[in-house]
Amino acid sequence: MAMSEMATTSNVTDPVETTLKEKEDPRITGRRGRSKSKDVAASMEARLERMERAVADIAMQLEDEIPSSATLEAAMEDLRGKALGALNSMADTLRQEFLAPTRPSVCGAGLVP
Repeated sequence: MAMSEMATTSNVTDPVETTLKEKEDPRITGRRGRSKSKDVAASMEARLERMERAVADIAMQLEDEIPSSATLEAAMEDLRGKALGALNSMADTLRQEFLAPTRPSVCGAGLVP
């Protein structure tokens, strides 16, 4: 009896009315005026989807920018072939100079290669 006398109409809240408000707008504002989502699972799923898309975009960029191992091996074989060709050319030039007939020296002291 004392409880009913203390309760006034301004203190009483209708539980149906508050749940309808929560369903209409799932966001509430925090202490600093920023909105906070009541549906944590949905916001985490949205964040996870954005993160997965970002990781996929980065992976595609890396695939485009970084050559594959097969491409690197082919480039290395090409470089090896060019280096061996240059070395063989130098060896042939040196061999020809070494085997070339020697010319007599101008001062007569000996032969100059």
